[in-house]
Amino acid sequence: MPTPLPVEQLRAAYAEWSASGGNAFDRFLALIGDDAEIGSVLDRHSPAAPARGPEGARAFISALTDTCDILEHETGQMVSQGDTIVWIGRCRLRNRATGAVFDTPLIDVWRFDEAGKVASFYEMSDSLAFVAATTQAVPMQDIILAEPSAQPPAR
Repeated sequence: MPTPLPVEQLRAAYAEWSASGGNAFDRFLALIGDDAEIGSVLDRHSPAAPARGPEGARAFISALTDTCDILEHETGQMVSQGDTIVWIGRCRLRNRATGAVFDTPLIDVWRFDEAGKVASFYEMSDSLAFVAATTQAVPMQDIILAEPSAQPPAR
């Protein structure tokens, strides 16, 4: 029988990460399987992605925390089904090189193996805002950051 999903361990890891400003990620690393695949919608903009296993995960997280200050990081909700936990939240970051601050919704998809270790992790965020803040390729004032709406815009 598969090990139950570690929802509470993951919730505690996110709480610690948030409280530490992104400096405490050992709880996350303890969950990562040796062959876990680590990736992001931003893979082509990250020197550390895609990555594999705990050391790859450490490099993946460090690539973010070495270049950005985590100003806010909040959990909205966590949804689990089968072998997957989906974390939904948002964060506000400041890029140290450019000084640009950006606020983005985040979705993290965690898939676990039968031993309860992470088999894969995939992060999704507002890629345009991230690239604009880190490279200044797109002026930040040209990016409209709005709260998601349950209602489609009127036509």
